[in-house]
Amino acid sequence: MCVSVPKEPSPREHANSPEAETFTSIVIMYLNMLRDRLVASGRKLMTDLHLYEMMDEAAIYLAQHPILTVVVIAVAISCGIPVLMFVVFAILTVLFTFAGFIVIEGTLLTVGSVLLCGFVLAILIILVTIAATVGVAYLGFIEVYGLLQNSPENSALAHFLPRKSATQHPTVSSTAQNLHED
Repeated sequence: MCVSVPKEPSPREHANSPEAETFTSIVIMYLNMLRDRLVASGRKLMTDLHLYEMMDEAAIYLAQHPILTVVVIAVAISCGIPVLMFVVFAILTVLFTFAGFIVIEGTLLTVGSVLLCGFVLAILIILVTIAATVGVAYLGFIEVYGLLQNSPENSALAHFLPRKSATQHPTVSSTAQNLHED
């Protein structure tokens, strides 16, 4: 008595089977429904909170103030690049984990961590340098403006420097009076 065992389909045959095609189409259909729900919820939220109007007003304001536009773009880029790098490395890590490339995953995590920390540190150094430069320039302009006004009350450092009359020693003033009398 010979019993025939059904032959297992190869992965290529299994991928082309009708069951696999229906499963794939069902998954795609559910993902499309999920995407449609998320988009509809986002539009409803944007409409209810009047975010479209706020975004239009912000765009008009930024069009009228180009320097502020450059600052907003610079901040968005400097904050967006580390987030984008993190997302890319997270996705690659998950893919390599499922593929079984543990050594490549460890190397990828190390390289990603070094790049992310280096980029964030570079942005921090640049921002501190710019803030220090702007602060020193502001104090310098205020001091020059105070000197141009010829009044010590307008000087930025007037509150930190002692007044001349309070710092004069009594013997110095009496010596100056004696010299003036002669």
